[in-house]
Amino acid sequence: MKKEDRSFIRWVSLSCKIFTAALAIGVVCYAAMGVLGLVNNPVPYYFSEWINWMQPTLKLPVTYHDSSLYLDNGTYSIGDYILSIGYLFVIFMAQSYAAAYFLGRLSYTLISKVIIYKATKEFHQRYSGIKAAHFERLLSENLTDTDLEDVSRKHWEKWREHYKSNMSYNEWKQKFKKVL
Repeated sequence: MKKEDRSFIRWVSLSCKIFTAALAIGVVCYAAMGVLGLVNNPVPYYFSEWINWMQPTLKLPVTYHDSSLYLDNGTYSIGDYILSIGYLFVIFMAQSYAAAYFLGRLSYTLISKVIIYKATKEFHQRYSGIKAAHFERLLSENLTDTDLEDVSRKHWEKWREHYKSNMSYNEWKQKFKKVL
């Protein structure tokens, strides 16, 4: 692969990440403004209408302003008001999570397609394999430490039987092992 192809892939990857971050910030701000009632956000509106259709006695708010109005006119008690604020927070977090998930998938797909287009499919498989192996190594570091401890303990047991020693495992570690 040529040097300019690698730099092009790096620039595309960086620009995709910046674009995804900008979209994510926009979606989170839009969801927050929708909860505050500054913009018309259809997600909490339709979800609240759907819940209100299923449970007519339950009156869910669409915005924070609705929660305050329901508290003022006596529809909500203080506990209901706090639950309605929690409901709005859950709606906000669900929108943010869905946006993050779909934007992450979009970014990965764009970067993969550019790598396949500019390089080859084999290079993309190697590139993905290297990233997966690095991630797997990071996840398995804790397992490696416990495996090392198990092997060290087995070695100590064999050493103790061979030399007929009454030294404890911790004493043996301090005396013979500098770093585990």
